[in-house]
Amino acid sequence: MTTQIPARNYAVMSQELNEVQKQFQQGTITEEEYLAQKAKIEQDIFDYKYKKPFFVEFKHYLKEHNTNFWKKLLNSFATLFAVLALVFTVLPLERFGLAAAVLALVLGILSIFVSKQLKVWCYARYIVIIALLIALFATGKIIFSKDEVVDDNHFEQLQKQSEKEDIKELEGL
Repeated sequence: MTTQIPARNYAVMSQELNEVQKQFQQGTITEEEYLAQKAKIEQDIFDYKYKKPFFVEFKHYLKEHNTNFWKKLLNSFATLFAVLALVFTVLPLERFGLAAAVLALVLGILSIFVSKQLKVWCYARYIVIIALLIALFATGKIIFSKDEVVDDNHFEQLQKQSEKEDIKELEGL
């Protein structure tokens, strides 16, 4: 289900509603026109508040707040998870490495989305590329590595021999 999102934001729609109320009070529009325009603007405000996808809401939130802070925060978390993914992938914990790489990918993409430098190769794009390579490497290690359980036959034989020796020593006493 796709929803059509108004091109104007909440402040503009509130201002339009105030203008319609002023026009009605001045008598330039009839009561029916006033009620129709008021209902349309209130419906647009409702749609703006409750029927928009997350990324549009996130974009408007970032425009209203300090985007530089969010970009730095997302970059630092994406870098942290990329380093953790690299460490886990080098160690024999590929599944944790894959999970950390996916988190780094998501945070890096959000950081690119927040960044105003969409046409410039910003730091977050490098993080996304590195996290993607780590995720591919971890996936390859998971798929192509064999989980081998070494049989402990030699250990079991030594244990049985030591039990036999212990029994012989006990019989000798």
